[in-house]
Amino acid sequence: MRRANVIMGKPRVGWLVVTLALFLPGCAQSDDRSVASAELDGLRGRIERVFDGDSFVLRSDGRKVDVRVFGVDAPEKGQPFSKKARSRSKELLEGEEVVVLVTTPSDRYGRVVGNVILSDGRNYAHIIVGEGLAWQYRRYSKDLQVAALEREARSERRGLWRDKDPEPPWEYRRRKPRR
Repeated sequence: MRRANVIMGKPRVGWLVVTLALFLPGCAQSDDRSVASAELDGLRGRIERVFDGDSFVLRSDGRKVDVRVFGVDAPEKGQPFSKKARSRSKELLEGEEVVVLVTTPSDRYGRVVGNVILSDGRNYAHIIVGEGLAWQYRRYSKDLQVAALEREARSERRGLWRDKDPEPPWEYRRRKPRR
């Protein structure tokens, strides 16, 4: 855990910077915080329900918002480590206050997509990939830090990297399409 703090900086300072960057510019705006405006200043709220390792429901300004974590892909239901990824996500996220730095206001399933910042300033994607419970979703993310965390998890055989040849979720979905 000590290494994670070195990579991600001091958690309390990070949270303060994120909060100030998100909410000071919004002081001059109206109180109408639509999902479209979230693209500019992020969403802040409490996580009500975790679906899996990369998606959840956020309660923000009195409404429920489905959120997909940007740049990562966790194992699908039925894949090895899907239960562990979901369990760890629930441990880290459920009931917690977070900020979602929106990258896409709506994906094809109507979810907001963004970087999820925990109240201690840590980036959720960094944690879940670093623990070997998700892949970097290279189709969408070129984040060098996430790539480095995945390489490290792989080389240290953490989480799903214990398996000889883990199947990425995007290949699993292609092989087993939704009904």
